[in-house]
Amino acid sequence: MAWQEQIRQNSEGNPSIGVLASEDTNPIGMAVGLHEQADKPEDRLAAMWISPDFRGKGIATSLIQKIAEWAGESGCEALVTCVNQKNSHTKVFYTKLGFKQVTDQACDEIDLRLLLR
Repeated sequence: MAWQEQIRQNSEGNPSIGVLASEDTNPIGMAVGLHEQADKPEDRLAAMWISPDFRGKGIATSLIQKIAEWAGESGCEALVTCVNQKNSHTKVFYTKLGFKQVTDQACDEIDLRLLLR
């Protein structure tokens, strides 16, 4: 998978951030942000997961805000993520946060971009 390769590359020295949400000592959510290319003015929200029992409680929004803050502090202009076209629930969620679709709807995977400036 492409995001796994990106995480591997970032573990070898390229900047990245991982944000974990937990209740007591149990992980309930996580997000990963990556600097894909030094000369590219955008970072990638490469992974996002929330435990089903904790969805709809604002945890994902908080995690994405942390990733967006990190990206903005590094000088990036946008945060990009990829969503499967069939996953309409997730697409609606990102749209409510301000992400805009930037790829053709004919593709299985669509890129969504959140402007940070």
